[in-house]
Formats: sequence, structure tokens, C-alpha cells
Amino acid sequence: MEQTLAEFKNAQKHKSPKGKSKVNNSWGVYDYYKFYRVHRPDLHEYVLCESTYFAIIRKVNKLLVEDLCKTGSIEFPHRMGSIVIYKKPVKTYIYNGKPVTTKKINWDKTLELWYYDVEARERKDLVYHDKSETLKIKYDKSTAIYKNKYYYEFTLCRAARDKVRRAFYNRELALQEVFDRTQFDQIKGLYDE
Repeated sequence: MEQTLAEFKNAQKHKSPKGKSKVNNSWGVYDYYKFYRVHRPDLHEYVLCESTYFAIIRKVNKLLVEDLCKTGSIEFPHRMGSIVIYKKPVKTYIYNGKPVTTKKINWDKTLELWYYDVEARERKDLVYHDKSETLKIKYDKSTAIYKNKYYYEFTLCRAARDKVRRAFYNRELALQEVFDRTQFDQIKGLYDE
């Protein structure tokens, strides 16, 4: 029996339908709600049920992502750092006689090619995204005042990253408002010292 394209992609990704992933040492929205339940105010008018709490979190996150799409950076309150978007040009060069590129691999198209062309799969040919520049979203801790900055990390969820990338590639996010890689390296250099 021959595999379908979807089954082939799942087999190549080593995906099993029963697999569950577990993230350790990470705080999510429900963890914050449990903390809120323990430390909530005594007055009844300030007590929130779970659905209202999550609705507020979703609304604030949505507004933050919209602001990030408009301006290219978000400054967190109380000097907790900022989220910065920067772009870098895609490079292709020869290293030790082999071509090297900084383009991102388009795995969907690559797996589709491998499904229909067995020789390409054996040669491990890759299909790349055709973009002239790539986008990076980084948490800048150089302006933060808390201790042990090295151990903290902030990442956007997949939906937020996709929305920012769509705004960038659709030119809704102005290119001059996006930091260049050299600017980010200068900021990072100040933090590392």
C-alpha cells in the first residue's frame, strides 16, 4: 500500500499521533492564573473567574502584537526590556568548495518534492524560501534592571510570530522602522560587557 502525501510528511517528520511534548521550567497563562487565585485581592469586586482572566490576557496580547506590527518594537513597563524586530539580508556564498546559504528551508515544498522525486530524496535536495531578507524577533535585555538576565528568555507564541512576519512581508511593517542586524549587535555588545 502506497503512502499518501500527508502520511509521507508525517513519517519524514517522525511524527506520531500519540506523541505529547512537555515543557519544563516555563510559565504559561494557566500558571499565572493559579498564582492569581492564591494571591487575589480580598474585595469581591476585583475577583475574576477563569474565563474573564483568560479573556483579559488574550486582549492584552492581541493589542501588544498589533503594536509590534505597527512600530517594530515593544518597550515593557518597569524597565523589563523590550521586544525588537530586526532584519538581515539573505546571503549565499561558497565555503570549502560547497555552497552555503542563510535562506530558510521550505520544508513543506521540500517534502512534497521528495514524495514525488525519489532521486531528489536520496540526494537530499532542499527547497528554500525565496526571500531577499529574513526577520528576527528578539528579546532585548540590555535596558532591563533585574538580576540574572542571562537566565531569562521571552519568546512570542507561534500565532504572534506569524502575524508579525505577515505584516513584514506584506510591507505593512515599515522597513525603516525595523532594526538592522548591526544595530542589534551594538545593543547586544553593550549588554555583554
